[in-house]
Amino acid sequence: MRVFPFGQRRGTRFGRCRLCGRDAQLSKTHVPANRAGNWGETRRAVTRVDEDGLSTLGLGRANEGGLWDFWFCIDCNSRTGAWDQEYIRVQKPLVLMLHDNPDHARERLVGTLPQIDIGALVRAIWAWSFALLPTLIDCLPDLAEAVRTGDAIQPPDDLQLLLALTMDLRVWVSGQPDAWLVEVDKVGMHRRPSGLVVPGPRVERLPVTVVASPPFSAVLGHADRPADVPHVRVNDWLRDPAGSRRDVAIDLPMIDVVDEEVMAPVSYARFRPAASKPEGRWNTTGHKLGG
Repeated sequence: MRVFPFGQRRGTRFGRCRLCGRDAQLSKTHVPANRAGNWGETRRAVTRVDEDGLSTLGLGRANEGGLWDFWFCIDCNSRTGAWDQEYIRVQKPLVLMLHDNPDHARERLVGTLPQIDIGALVRAIWAWSFALLPTLIDCLPDLAEAVRTGDAIQPPDDLQLLLALTMDLRVWVSGQPDAWLVEVDKVGMHRRPSGLVVPGPRVERLPVTVVASPPFSAVLGHADRPADVPHVRVNDWLRDPAGSRRDVAIDLPMIDVVDEEVMAPVSYARFRPAASKPEGRWNTTGHKLGG
């Protein structure tokens, strides 16, 4: 049995920074942030090849210390670390609020988050995708610079950052650039969501990156994504520069993650709206975020 890393091999301490593009000494970059819960045992995807040449996907051996790699230079890692602090400040009380109130409806979270540095928070989430994909800086160089510096910027049109809330406490990430899912049965048919069976394959463009960082599910998808994916587009948050605070109105759907094989491609169908209760909506108005 031979085992190979699936996708990219772990990087070295010197190379191209995925945020500023410079060749420099790289530092250990956690995705998501270490203090956001990404500190325990993790496993990476691997390909196993048996003696007959048959390849299967699975998980490698466990390592402590969370999910990380040498992705950003020291300077960029320090800059985005400041954005991570705001992400953590927002994340922790929301996790506690969701799990300390199990009787609340679980369809949408509607209300106002008081005095949030939304520019810093959204740049923390965008930084994860830049870390996971070495070519994203070449596609969006101006956005990479805005993520690094905190400056306000016009959001991109072709890629959309999507956000939702989940009760799932697992931390996991997936990077799948330019990936398509093709499904067809043995007789060349596929089943539509309506249940109708039609000839030919089902073809779906997959999300670019997915980061599950409780209580958030952050998906970077293309503009032609399915209209019914249960996430909200938050590209407009990039218009806020990092460092300024304001009350932020939110209306985020609660989702469930469909159980699939661990190594299955992450399609939009993996996410479904959480089972709604009679009242269906609850709010954050008056909720105080920690310091």
